[in-house]
Amino acid sequence: SSPRSARWAAAPRSGRPLAGELRARTPMAASGTIFRCGVTVEVGGKAIHKARGVKDLGLQIVDKGKGAREVHVLGFKREIAFSASTVAQIVEGRIAEGTLVVVTKDRIQVRLANAHPAQLETLLQCLRPTAGGAAPPSS
Repeated sequence: SSPRSARWAAAPRSGRPLAGELRARTPMAASGTIFRCGVTVEVGGKAIHKARGVKDLGLQIVDKGKGAREVHVLGFKREIAFSASTVAQIVEGRIAEGTLVVVTKDRIQVRLANAHPAQLETLLQCLRPTAGGAAPPSS
């Protein structure tokens, strides 16, 4: 099994999403803060297609308990989830314009556009680890 095929693996039997990984799209049972904005996702330089018939794209921040939060990308054929521990880089140079790029450790690149700066600030707070951890590099 190659590392690329591992990213496309089905969800584990526990039913929990793989943090920073892709898996087959399943209905979201968890509730959380939802941000509607333009989203594009690339894995290793190849774009992931949006689900058919989906008009609303965005992010959902889900509280996992004990202060841990996970971000789910909505509106794509695959479920994409990442957290502060799986983020490799955050490019936050244009927050005032409503754009942000998040790169995970396994080369998933999530680009946000047309978002409100206040929403992006909330997302950044979610992706920055709490005390004791090193913050992901940003540029």
